[in-house]
Formats: sequence, structure tokens, C-alpha cells
Amino acid sequence: MLFEKWFTNKCEALVGEDGRALEGEALKEALRQGNARHCGHLVVIGANYCSRCGALAPGSWWNCAQCGRRIGSESNNCPYCGADQAIALRKDLENGIWKPNDDIFAERFELNSYKQAMDNGLQIQPGQAAILLDGGVVIDVLKEGHHPLADIANFKGADETGKSRSLFFVRQGEMDFPLRLSGLISKEQMPAELTMRAIIEFDCAKAEDFLKNLMCNSSYMKGGPLGCTLPKDSIAFNLMLTEADLAAQAFCSNHTIDDLFQSPQLRISLRDEISNALEKRLASFGFCIKRLAELEFHGEIFERLRKERTHIETMRRELEYQLEADAYIKDHQRRDNQKDAEQEEYLKNLAKEMEVKDQVRDRELQRLKEQNELEQKIADLEAKFQQAKKYLDDTSKLEALEQEYKQQRLDIEQNSEQARKKKEHDYKLQEALAAQQNALEKAKLQSEIDKLKNEQSYSEQMRQIRIRQEQQEIETKILRERIAALNDAKIETLVFMAQTPAQQEQLKELHEITLKSKMTAEQLLAYGASSGKTAASDAIIGSRNQDTALLRQENENLRREVERLREQIKDNQQFFEHLVHLFTQGNSSPTTGSTTQNIHFS
Repeated sequence: MLFEKWFTNKCEALVGEDGRALEGEALKEALRQGNARHCGHLVVIGANYCSRCGALAPGSWWNCAQCGRRIGSESNNCPYCGADQAIALRKDLENGIWKPNDDIFAERFELNSYKQAMDNGLQIQPGQAAILLDGGVVIDVLKEGHHPLADIANFKGADETGKSRSLFFVRQGEMDFPLRLSGLISKEQMPAELTMRAIIEFDCAKAEDFLKNLMCNSSYMKGGPLGCTLPKDSIAFNLMLTEADLAAQAFCSNHTIDDLFQSPQLRISLRDEISNALEKRLASFGFCIKRLAELEFHGEIFERLRKERTHIETMRRELEYQLEADAYIKDHQRRDNQKDAEQEEYLKNLAKEMEVKDQVRDRELQRLKEQNELEQKIADLEAKFQQAKKYLDDTSKLEALEQEYKQQRLDIEQNSEQARKKKEHDYKLQEALAAQQNALEKAKLQSEIDKLKNEQSYSEQMRQIRIRQEQQEIETKILRERIAALNDAKIETLVFMAQTPAQQEQLKELHEITLKSKMTAEQLLAYGASSGKTAASDAIIGSRNQDTALLRQENENLRREVERLREQIKDNQQFFEHLVHLFTQGNSSPTTGSTTQNIHFS
């Protein structure tokens, strides 16, 4: 396959409106004004002139390290600033070692432009490879190590034919690309986002596909000082994002958000579909996909589900890990070229990515160890059988040997299966015991929580009681102050402050009794006569002229009446106090306890 036509450089000559290269005074004027455009036509390496503008065409261009202007790569000095163009200044291939930036995956070099940089040959570093072309034809893929200059370049032939040898340096080994797919829609028309890491690797056996379908496409490339570079992000955006997005869109549209959240089988199916889509796409560009990692949905709905159903997501992760680990353990072909330590590292990294418990990871590691031991026993038995076959010519003995071999292999497999089932039973028993213990711990925790809640409720009740007690104390103090004030109040004031007519009548009667207790006999008779309430008053009104005997008799009667009234006043003292108590109780709150205090009137 010839690739010479793709290894071109854009013509940097300044051209006029007619598209022809400027010369002489026109060129000087264009340089002075800085408004002329460059030709930009692709010029084949080795051509003498640009086929569009007619300008002289160097084989390649270089940026002057001093002034930054574009000059021919064969120049020893810059024609603009005169700076020496030492090849050692070309840092990207210094001393025969490729030193790419972190964002570069591949870069092209024309060896005739790097003669001085490779005096000691080419030193390919770990994680790198180089595709060697001669006249546009792939002749070799150079791997890690030292390669003498005589083996990779024929500068004399390049000078004679104008066709130099070229190198395409590429990164070798696994590369990790984070991908984010937005705008996904579920079956119920709910939005979602999906993130993952795609781990891919360059396949040196597909070097021609890589050059034909990728490096020849200018939309993927960026111009370099002597050729072109392929940025890493170009691989992700141009080769993977679209295919991954189409596969994810088709899958999510057929499943609900709830299924995508909690079903481990669906997650594995989605991973497989995206992997298959990427594998088909990348194969034609010289890449192979190793695996997809950390596939996870995002968005408001999924974040809420994670918060509400944490236990479901934990179970889903564990089941998903077990399914992935089981498929890996059973894939003998996939593990065939991996050491035991590499296989264990894979399961450990997978467990870390899926954030599963250590006990789940350790169980799968134990299963891997048992499977490796079983495969080793079978391999040893097979080797022993093949060795024994070499020395047997008798057909009957050979058949007996084969039968013995089959029986021994069957015994190994059955014993292994029995051991596996026993361990699986033990594991399920441990899980049941652990679940029971967890239930007990959960019940104990709930009891503690309920106890704490009860204590908090009791504390709150006690706080309310203390508040009510404090309020009652305040109200009692106010009542006592009120009673003390009422003790000093006149009966007229109490009558005025009575809340009911019955209280007013009782207070008026007590007022009359109090007045009577302070009167002389004559005053009492006069008061009775004025109010019309006593027989003595009637006697005074009707018998003013009676003799002294009758007056004495009347006085005696009056004395007895006074004594009777005094006894009545004494008996009613308690009634008066009770009445004051009723009065004060009517002005207090229902929760306030009653307070009894004697009230005296002067």
C-alpha cells in the first residue's frame, strides 16, 4: 500500500489575488503590509515546485527556533534572522528518542530532516512503537529497543530519488479515555447521562489500516513542524463518542430508569453493546478495545434513587461484580497469556472500580485460585498422557491409557465441583448467619433509637412541666399580691369589683353586719327603725310615752339583740373569709391553686 501522496506539506508561499506566488517587490510589499494569504496547497514530498502557485517547494518545513518563521527543513540557517538551525534544537526527536507531549498519540517524522538527531540510531522507549515507510510503503513496525541508523534510513537513496524514509511514532499499550454521553432518553422519556472509561490499544498488525483510514484524514490531524500529529482527543471525539452515543441511545430507549438503575444484567448488556460498537469502529483504524470500565448513569433522577435506595445500588454492584468476575474466570482463553498475579490484579481493580466489599472480592479471588489450580492439574495430566502415548504402539494399551486419562480428568473435575459446591454452601450459610446477625444488630439499634426517642420525649414532657410550674409560680405570686391589695381595700371597693350580682349582695350584707357591730344600742335601734328590719324599732315608733319599766324591758331586749348580732358577726367572719376566697378565685387562672388568707376590715 502506497501512502506517499498523503505525506505532504502545505505550501507556505504568499500569493496574490490570482493565486500565483508573489515575487520581487510584490513579495516585499506583501511582507511589509502582512495582508497577503498563504497558498496552503498540499505539496508532495520531493516536488520541486508547488503545483498550484508555482513557488519553490521544499520537502518539508520547520519553525525557526529563533524567530518562529516557517523555513525549509534543509536550511542550515534561517533566511529571515540568520539563526543556526541545529537539528539538536528539534526537541520532539532529540538523540533518536521520541518525546511527545501528553496529549499526542502519534507523530510523523521524515528521517532525512533528522540526520543529526539520530547519529546514534533510534531508541524506541517502552510504551512506543514506530511504523517505518519507504517511499510510502509500510516495510516494518519497530518495537521497543535500539535500532541502528543504517537499518532504518537510506539517506543516499533519498537524495537520489527524492523519496525519503518516514517514521510514524505511536503510543503502545493501553490508553484510558473518559467518555461522557449526554442527552440519553429512557423508555418513559426521562433524561439521563452516562459516563465510562474506554481502555483501548493500538494493534501494530493493523499499521496499514491505521495510516490509510486515520493518518490520511486531515480532519483528525494537526500540523507539526515537520509533519503531522494525531492528538489523543481526536481519537475519542472522532472515533468513539458517536458510536458509543448511538449504541447507548438505542439501548436506553428500550428500558426504564428503574431497570437501568438496579439491574446488573442490563448494565452488562449495555456495556457489551457499547463495546461491540466501538470494536467495529476502532478495528478499521488499527485499534482494539480492551474493556469499558466505571460505566455509570447520572442525572437528577439517578442521584435521587441513589439517595433513597442505597442498599439496592450496593446489591446491584455486588451482583454485577460477581457476574463480571465469573465470566472472566470461565474465559480460559482470555486468561491464557496472563500470569496469576495479573489475573488477581484485574479482579482487585474491578472490585475497586465497582466499590464492592472486600469479602465479595476475596470470594471471587478464591474462585480464581481454585480454577487456576484445576486448570493446572488438567494441564499436568494432559502432559503426562501425551508423554505416555509416545512409547505405546499397542492399540489396546493406548485405548486403556486414554480411558484412564478420561477417568482421571473426570475425577479431578468432579472433586473440584464437589469442593466448589461445599464452599458455596458454606458461604451461603455464612451469609444467612451474617444476615441474622445483621437483623439482630438492626433490631438492637432500633431499640436504642426508640429508647433515645422515649428519653427525648420524656425530657420534653419534663421541660413542659417545668414551664407550667414556673408559670403557676408567677401566677400565684400575682394572686398573693392581689389578695394583699384586697386586704387593704374598703368594702365599697370590694362591692364595686364583684364579678357577679350574688357576690355583690353577699358583700353588701357583710357590710351591714360590720356597720351594726360598731353601733350603740340607740344607734342600732335607729338604724333598724330606718331600714324597717327590727321589732325594737317598731316599739320605739309606737310607744314613746310608755313608762320606764317598759323602756328597761326594751333595753333588755335590745341588749339581747345586740348580743345576738355580735354572735352572728362572729359566726359570719368565716363566711366572709370564704367569700373573699371565692372572689379571688374567680379572678385567677383555672390552673392556679387556691390560696386562703384572712381579710380584716377596719
